[in-house]
This record gives sequence, structure tokens and C-alpha cells, in this order.
Amino acid sequence: MAELTERIEARVVSAAILGESRILALTDALSKKLGKPVALSASVDPRVIGGLYIEAGGRIFDHTVRTQLRDLTASLKRRSAR
Repeated sequence: MAELTERIEARVVSAAILGESRILALTDALSKKLGKPVALSASVDPRVIGGLYIEAGGRIFDHTVRTQLRDLTASLKRRSAR
């Protein structure tokens, strides 16, 4: 029972300050996805460019523009090497 109610510490990093409603929505979505209550802390890092990076329960959810650009660049390099 204790394992089911254990709270997960999570961290979200974004390029700009997130509003309270966005933080609450992220907290709710993470709690549902992970099956446990989540305590979410937010920070800002302009290197993210856009999107979000979340660390929660030993998992990483990287939905940043920076990562998408890196993946796109790698994909284009692979295609041009063919």
C-alpha cells in the first residue's frame, strides 16, 4: 500500500516560465501516466529553445525543440549518406 501512495519527485525544464495552470495540467498528466502522485518542480533554461524536458520516477520525457532539431539533423545526415 505504501508503494501505491508514494509521491514521485519530478522536474520540468522549459525555455520560459510555465503558468500555474500548465504546471497543474502537467502534474495531473504525469500522475496518471506514472500511477502515483507527483510533486513537480519547474525551472527555466533558455537552451531548451522550446518544448519541455521532464525527469520523473527515473524516466525522462524529452519533448524539446533542441532535441527535435538534433534528431532531424541526424536523420538528414543518415539520408544524405545513402
